[in-house]
Order: sequence, then structure tokens, then C-alpha cells
Amino acid sequence: MNDQFDPSAFKKPTRLSAQADAKHAFDPGAIKATIQAKAQAEDDLLTAPLGLVKTWSFSRLMQYENCPYSVYLKSVMKCPDPSGLAAERGTLVHEVIENYIQGLTDTLVPVMLPGMKKIDLAPFTPLIEQLREDFSTGTVEVEGDWGFTRDWTPTDFFGDDVWGRMKLDAIDFEGVPPAEATSAVAHDWKTGRKFGNELKHNQQGMTYAIGAFMRYPNLQFVETQFSYLDEKEKLGNKYSRERIMLLKPMIDKRTNRMTTATQFPPKPSLQACKWCPHAKVQEGFETPACEFAYQEL
Repeated sequence: MNDQFDPSAFKKPTRLSAQADAKHAFDPGAIKATIQAKAQAEDDLLTAPLGLVKTWSFSRLMQYENCPYSVYLKSVMKCPDPSGLAAERGTLVHEVIENYIQGLTDTLVPVMLPGMKKIDLAPFTPLIEQLREDFSTGTVEVEGDWGFTRDWTPTDFFGDDVWGRMKLDAIDFEGVPPAEATSAVAHDWKTGRKFGNELKHNQQGMTYAIGAFMRYPNLQFVETQFSYLDEKEKLGNKYSRERIMLLKPMIDKRTNRMTTATQFPPKPSLQACKWCPHAKVQEGFETPACEFAYQEL
């Protein structure tokens, strides 16, 4: 019976020496010291000198946490990073909606380029129409280029002191001028899929809410709403100023971790490298920019 369990085939645990026992003995004080040192190192990042990548956006932060080396190649080495057909389609759709809300055009039918999937915006027409009407009264802003200094003071999107950047598709101050508003709804149009992106997009919405509260001191309540135009679905969250101030330190640490970095270790994997442009040979080059890219055998 070859499949019978045979305990003798397994090695017995090796008894550690007294010296090893002492080394690995449970030490609450050492564990506490390690935790405190790690927390202090995270706090020190908030005032550490800026590194090689001095500005962040949500997409760049996601890219950094996925693979720091890919950010180094794009932002420091300036390696080619073509957008691709899907990204170009998203930009085209965003422009159609933006122009319609601002009253620059009267059509919500994007004219797709060859190879692009058509899109029907009819399910979202009532929302877009409402934003168009509110824009005409000055209570909606579209395609906002928000820039922030390291202490979250609003600044020019391309200013010398800019540290964080956000691009909001639309924000509705619900019937009152932005400077007087106490509540707002931030809108983001998505042409990609919802499934599998819920966590990432909720985090993106959280950064929008932080930016809104920092930019508009009178705001007390912000709702974030993601509209998945292809899938005809929505995703959203709601934040009070008090709640967002509890969440903000987490974003501060993550963004400072990237903007103070001096080392950008590669993190190759099948999933990460599959979509990374630096893992592929770009036009005008003979080899991929990333020498560490995961290669299937």
C-alpha cells in the first residue's frame, strides 16, 4: 500500500541549543522596540528630504507600490511609456463628456477611432445633463487640475512647489458656489472594468476626498462616485471631514514613502510585468528597458 501514511518518513524536530533557545526566546520588550522603531521610521518620512521622484499622483503611487523600478524607469530615466488603445479610448470619452458638460458641444456620442469599442452613454445621460445644467450656474467644476504642496496647501498643478497632483473629472457643489459649499459629490468616469478594481478605486476616491477637504475649507461632507460607462454600474463612498482626517495619515505615509525614495527595487511578477511597457521592446529600441522583467519559459 504505497499511499499509506508513513510517519517515519518525516524528520523529527531538531532541538535548538540553549544558545539558540535564548536567541529566539519570546521577548515582549524587543518586539515593542521593533514596532516603535518601525513607526518612528514611518513618521520620519514625513519630514525627510524628497528623493528622485518628488511628486505623486494616485496612478503613480499605485505603480510604485506595484513595482518601484517601473516608476524609476518612467519618471527618472524617462523611458518610453506609450498609453495604448484602451487609454486613448478613455481619453476620447472623457473629452466628449467634459465638452458636453461645459456646453462646448451638444453631442454625447463619441466618435471612436479604428479598433476602439463603441460606447453608449445613454444610461448616464440624466446625470451628465444635470452636471451640464449645474455647470452653467457655476456650481460644478470639470477636469480640475489640483496641485498640493507637501503640507497640502493648494498650489499650481505644475508649480515648482507641487508635491501631489489630482485630476477630477467633475465635482458638483450641489447648488451653491464652491467657496460656500459644505457638501460636494466628486465624479469619475471609468471606461475600464469594475470587477477587481473596487479596492483601488475606493482608495482613489479617498484621495479625491482628502484633496477636496484640503482645497475647500468649508466642506464638511464629500461623496465620491465612480461611473463605469461600459458596464453601466456605479461605485461610491461617503466621507465626513472628521473621518477623512483619520484616514489621511495613511495616505501621507504611502505618498511620502515614494517621494522620499532613493532606491527603487524591481518587483518582477507574471501579473505586474504582463502590463508593464518597460518589459516590452519599444519602438526605436532593441531590448526592453527593464532587465528584470518576468519572462515566461
